[in-house]
Amino acid sequence: MAQKLKWNIESPLKVERGLNTISFSVENLDQTDLSGHFEIDLPKGFTMLGAATIQASIPGKATRYFTFRAQANNLSLVSGTKINILFKDSDGKQISQRALDIKIPLFRKISINDQTPLQTFRLQGDSIHIKLNIQNEGTVEENFKIVLSSPNRYGKTVFKEFPMFLKPGKDSLLVYSFMVERYMTSLSQYLVRITGINDKDDPFGNVQLAFYNRSSSRDFNANDMIRNNLWQTTGNNVELRISNIFNQHKNYSMYSTGEYETKTGAIRYGVNMANWQGLDRIFVTNTYLELEHNRHQITAGNLQESLESTFYGRGMKYAFLDTAKGTAVDFGVSDNSNELLSSYQPGSGIPLTAFARLRLGELKKDRKFYDGQVIFNRNTIDTTGFLLWTNSFDISPKKEKSSIVGFVGAGTAFHLVRNDEKYQQNAIALGWKTTQEWNKMRFLMDYFYSTPYYPGNRRGVTQLQHRLSYPLGRWQGAVGYNFHAFTPKSLTYYSSNFKNRQQRLEAQFTGSTRKGNAFITLSPSYNTENASYSFSDIPFELSSKSYLLQTNGQYFSANRKHNINILAEGGYININNPNQTDNNSSGETALRMDATYGYGQIRFMGGFQKGTFQLYELFNSLFYNTSVSTQYSFGVQASGAFLGDKVKWNLNNTGRYSKLWGFNVLNVGSIDYQLKKTTRISMQGQLTYTKGLSNNPYTYNNVQMVVKQQLPSGKIINKKPQGNVKMFIFYDNNYNGVYDQGDAVASNYNLMFGSVSFSTNNKGQAVYKNIPFGDYVIFTPPINNYSAKSKVVNVDSKSVNVQVALQQVSTLNGEIILEYNPVFDLTVNTNLRGYRVLAEASDGVIYTAETDESGKFILQVPRGKYIISLDKNSFAENVLSEEKPIEINLQIGDKLKTRPFILKAKKKNIEIKRFGS
Repeated sequence: MAQKLKWNIESPLKVERGLNTISFSVENLDQTDLSGHFEIDLPKGFTMLGAATIQASIPGKATRYFTFRAQANNLSLVSGTKINILFKDSDGKQISQRALDIKIPLFRKISINDQTPLQTFRLQGDSIHIKLNIQNEGTVEENFKIVLSSPNRYGKTVFKEFPMFLKPGKDSLLVYSFMVERYMTSLSQYLVRITGINDKDDPFGNVQLAFYNRSSSRDFNANDMIRNNLWQTTGNNVELRISNIFNQHKNYSMYSTGEYETKTGAIRYGVNMANWQGLDRIFVTNTYLELEHNRHQITAGNLQESLESTFYGRGMKYAFLDTAKGTAVDFGVSDNSNELLSSYQPGSGIPLTAFARLRLGELKKDRKFYDGQVIFNRNTIDTTGFLLWTNSFDISPKKEKSSIVGFVGAGTAFHLVRNDEKYQQNAIALGWKTTQEWNKMRFLMDYFYSTPYYPGNRRGVTQLQHRLSYPLGRWQGAVGYNFHAFTPKSLTYYSSNFKNRQQRLEAQFTGSTRKGNAFITLSPSYNTENASYSFSDIPFELSSKSYLLQTNGQYFSANRKHNINILAEGGYININNPNQTDNNSSGETALRMDATYGYGQIRFMGGFQKGTFQLYELFNSLFYNTSVSTQYSFGVQASGAFLGDKVKWNLNNTGRYSKLWGFNVLNVGSIDYQLKKTTRISMQGQLTYTKGLSNNPYTYNNVQMVVKQQLPSGKIINKKPQGNVKMFIFYDNNYNGVYDQGDAVASNYNLMFGSVSFSTNNKGQAVYKNIPFGDYVIFTPPINNYSAKSKVVNVDSKSVNVQVALQQVSTLNGEIILEYNPVFDLTVNTNLRGYRVLAEASDGVIYTAETDESGKFILQVPRGKYIISLDKNSFAENVLSEEKPIEINLQIGDKLKTRPFILKAKKKNIEIKRFGS
């Protein structure tokens, strides 16, 4: 009679990608002891770490606990399968069995594996073949596209797109061929970038392929000119624009930007000049000149800096940048004027703003960041000024999943003329922001407070922000609370004070369908708002409470041609207006919706709004004494191209309608013509029709023409002394290093000179013309069991001759073996791919090879004595080796196999307790 066992094990078992630990216990319900073993039967896609059997001895009426580990390499293969655990006695007879169902979380992964064979090209018309294996290793069906592009192409870099669909666990082979074009023959190599784009337009799996030109003759200057004249990637350009072409008074504008390298830095500039409506002067704005020398920069002209307070106008700035240390020091002065050539108001004096800034540890992960600013302002227009000092800094060292940042600011605002008790107002600001991640949970807290007269950008602000997010299967959940109060005050007499306070308590749930072609977001919220504003001497104060639900849905068809997007929000809003003597509180239902449908290059839009969602929408209603009526919006947009993308067009029509507020329609159209690779001509037209509260129609039209010319990139063409290198490659059959009787010319042999590939001609020759003086390495890969040691060539004259003697190589085969016991050893990755093997020759030259999944490696080296060892920097975690290097002597054409290298796993720290009488 079989013994009775009680299993305690989780089922269904949640399995994640990577290492999984499965624990279970078995209770022997009988009185007699039981000995045997467990056999673990894993489905395809799982790899057992350690032995597939577990020895077990379970005394009568006792419980024993067991654990095994398995690596899940492909979740799609594991989905829908079971793990079988068999218990057999010492005679091999099965006593009990448990089958565990497997629960797989939603997981998305598409991999692009390059299977393209090594290829080179030489002539126009040669074919290049690309071969890719696309695998869906996730657990959901995937709609995506594979995009092929090349940075070496002129104009449009993308040259092919493949829409694809894959079910979980399936793969597809993508093969594509294209012809070598004429411009490619002048390149040393042709790059192809392969990018996957999923149904959310997120990229994945970037792969870059390089196809080398097998030319036997190259010119460095020709390649350098190609690098220097990538017009389509440079930001240097000049643009001429004529607006209001059919009106009496036309507008003329010129824009230009440029950056040009110097030996020690760069020169940068920007120009914006315009003549408007027939005026007799030219307006110059956003115009500057910047000089960079080593790590120093000087900028003069129209300035604008992103600081804690506004800084703009005519002036000058100096900056010192040390990117290696992450240090930057800059300071500047400006006059708060938008125009470069404008004059100051008589008797008002010259306005002034000056700043100094210090940044430490910027973009450095191993250092704390600090940003300190001092800003002084003197505004002669409203006779006020301020002095501000701010500090932003890391409170704790940078970590991958957490950060704590602090902010302290102090300043004073003052009148330039002391005329009342508010001559000066001191102010402070404090801030604290932290982000934390625990497992899959993410938490954000952001606090900021500044007093009403604080002279920074965030004047009179109180902000409390909390947000907690956590993934819920296919959904992402988040809850948050925001409080924002804006109560600024100013010393100037020309501004009226505005106050606003908002609170929002919300939750958000975002998810997608199983196929991944539809997405939905739900966000319920509770909101309160208080606001006041003064129109002339009449103050308005409003408050509201609202309960809202916002939904957003997106749908994409399988071929990606159709897409629908709907955004809807509705709820109950109660508004309190104390300015009304009767019925100052009212409640209403508010609803708004926007919908978009797209097919290819055409989009249709429509929407409406009934009621108000924020208080600022009511201020116009109160000011004009006109109630808020239902608003409708509509639109259509279309675009396209023809003549090989040389001509592109775009049409856009949008409009809004309200029964009480009027009607507005905007029509915009444009057409672009790529005249040359560097020249583009555009025509743009606009027609607007408006009929508002006054019931008087207003029409505006504008037709403009734009000519945009790309300028050279400004990169420095190499000016170093140059020489020609003539290479002669031959098979040294008698192994004496000299071309003599018995040797043969190595025609059509591929080699690398520096980073440039060559293929020898019929005479075994290759020429590199006009190469800058310096040291270069010649590398000859093993071909047909012939190779040569890499050698350094010093180019120091106008003509250098180099002979490369190819000699028959020797082949050394070997392997590494990993000794691993999961019971006593720490967990290790049992895949042996990527371990580096070093072969050091007697002259100090080191050759390397990498192991495959099974630990095997092959070294092809010239004859000689070598010391073979392993690079411990390539070892997996918890793996070590005490093996001594292997010394070996290889002769010409030898094919030897060396003894294996034995690797071991680090042992666990096992605590042993002993009990005595």
